[in-house]
Amino acid sequence: MLNHPEHIWLEDIIYCPTQIDYYFTDPEDKRWCLYIRQRGGPEATMELVECDENQEFSDFPWERILTSESYDINGQRSQEDEDRVIMEIESEGLCFLKQRFPGVNFPETPERKSRTLWK
Repeated sequence: MLNHPEHIWLEDIIYCPTQIDYYFTDPEDKRWCLYIRQRGGPEATMELVECDENQEFSDFPWERILTSESYDINGQRSQEDEDRVIMEIESEGLCFLKQRFPGVNFPETPERKSRTLWK
């Protein structure tokens, strides 16, 4: 059993692609993950994935929430730019989750943890 912590951004930001997971359980006891992936360029994707009881991604179709190249910074990206882009994407993801799952108490500013330090 994986037991990922819920309502925390788990980040793998030192790898390419950057991967960020946000796990939560809905009022019907279904487990979910908001999965964000940003490759080395401007494209970012965000998908909602239903998880099994062990918090592994299910075989059900993933729901694509965002595919965007709107985060391009004219080819010149500093670590500060990357961090800002990631925070914008996370914020957009939380807005989506709050609308989609009104019965879940999402924190305004979830804690952030590196997956490599969490393991």
